[in-house]
Amino acid sequence: MRGLRMMIAAAAAAALSVIAAPAPALADAGELTLGIYWHNTGATKTVSLTCDPVGGTHPDAEDACADLTKADGDISRIPHTGASCPPLYDPVTVFAFGTWNGRSVFFAEEHTNDACANVATGGNVFNF
Repeated sequence: MRGLRMMIAAAAAAALSVIAAPAPALADAGELTLGIYWHNTGATKTVSLTCDPVGGTHPDAEDACADLTKADGDISRIPHTGASCPPLYDPVTVFAFGTWNGRSVFFAEEHTNDACANVATGGNVFNF
């Protein structure tokens, strides 16, 4: 877990160092790096997501941006889907960093598996 924290901190610091000054706020403009880290294997998968305009490497950028827009870029405010998640123990940490409407975003949360992480965060943002 220490390695993951260091990796996330380094990636976030690198991303924030590129931002010299906040861009003028556009309606729900966001640029995020989203990731899933599997504790058992050490594997990490990341995608990029931009909103307004919608884009990046996220496979369902439009729905992910819709969830983030409703939550004003705060992933912790996106409601649980209400679905159950599988009783499989394959712990992950999902994380996000970047900007939303000119402010820094950082999110990290541990879950029992990637399906549960997806359900807990609305079903779209970490669905990759």
